[in-house]
Amino acid sequence: MILPKLDSKLEKSLIDIDIQNEDNYALSHEIFWYGADAVIHSYLFQKAQEIITGEISLTDFIEKQELHNFVGERELISERKNFNGFYGSLKPIREEGIFLPAAISHSSEEHIFRYFASDYHNRFGFGRDNVDRKLGVEMIERSWTRDDLMNPEIIAKGLRFTQEMWKTCVEGFEWYLENSNSVQPEQITVLGRELIGYYTHIIK
Repeated sequence: MILPKLDSKLEKSLIDIDIQNEDNYALSHEIFWYGADAVIHSYLFQKAQEIITGEISLTDFIEKQELHNFVGERELISERKNFNGFYGSLKPIREEGIFLPAAISHSSEEHIFRYFASDYHNRFGFGRDNVDRKLGVEMIERSWTRDDLMNPEIIAKGLRFTQEMWKTCVEGFEWYLENSNSVQPEQITVLGRELIGYYTHIIK
């Protein structure tokens, strides 16, 4: 997996952005929030392909990515009422050099990420006619097991899911620029488009 390198000057500028400022909503909501989530999912499924090719075992992959809370595992079982996904660590992703915002939307605590959060239904809901809604619902509501990560068909669907989700983020970024009551500063928009280009090279 060959990853693009984010320019250090651009990275510093992105880190300095005030995500609480409502004027920066297009970038913070669509790219820092859901866009970064799409990148995290894409990274996982691209790396999971190494299980299929025999480069790493399923057990070693799960240990390396610190994945847990699959169906049948009792940890955090109370969340199963609204969540069928699983948890993993952001550390391996950051250690690969991928830029991720400091605050990730579906991270329950530092470095811990929730895959296939039920909140993603808003990315695949009614009104989004240009995305594969059926695929989105299937993946979000799937009762994920460890063995899913060694199933070529599911891995392929996972990669398609991230592409579809990313598409909504890029379109959402442009939509908010045109329709938001607040005006995102031009310099923030330029940074956002540069980050979009960087993330697009990761999500295949």
